[in-house]
Amino acid sequence: MTRTSALAAATLVALALAGCTSTSAASRTSSNSPGTGTVTSPTTPSVTSSTTTAPATSAAAACAVAALHPAVARTGAALGSTYLTISLTNTGAGGCAFGGYPGVSLVGHGNGTQIGAAAVRESGYPTALVTVAPGAATTFALRVGNAANYATATCRPVQADGIRIYPPNSTTSLYLPDRSLTGCANPSVTLLSVRPIGTTP
Repeated sequence: MTRTSALAAATLVALALAGCTSTSAASRTSSNSPGTGTVTSPTTPSVTSSTTTAPATSAAAACAVAALHPAVARTGAALGSTYLTISLTNTGAGGCAFGGYPGVSLVGHGNGTQIGAAAVRESGYPTALVTVAPGAATTFALRVGNAANYATATCRPVQADGIRIYPPNSTTSLYLPDRSLTGCANPSVTLLSVRPIGTTP
């Protein structure tokens, strides 16, 4: 082989080796590149909001007049008046509720005839609804003025047989016997004043 031929052959070998190195480097770069696949974000679980409402407690029924038993729980006196604490006992099988001012008057003549003016309402007292359990009682306060504080001609005194009571919001009355009281037949004389259910003197 001549020197010229040997140089040419060496050049061809060098060129071939260079080509292999370039291809190998290109292949390594491609394999290290980030993939182009689709990335799926994690699914956030759905949260359903729910509010649970406890069943409402049913309100107590209005007190039936027939289930109420009246009585004088306590008697006091002050400033020329008699103060009665009148109790109303629930004789029914279930609890009941009522509230406000009762209607009250004295009755007599042996036949339930009203004597004079009915009780006026004393202001400044709360009128909250009062719930009364079976066998329990609530009270209200009644002031009865002294008929003797008035001239006989003005008062026209009459001995009472008892007290008529209309529970709040009722057109049916209760009767409480009490012959210790004297009323004024003159309706312009106001002897009675009453406080709401749930009060005492």
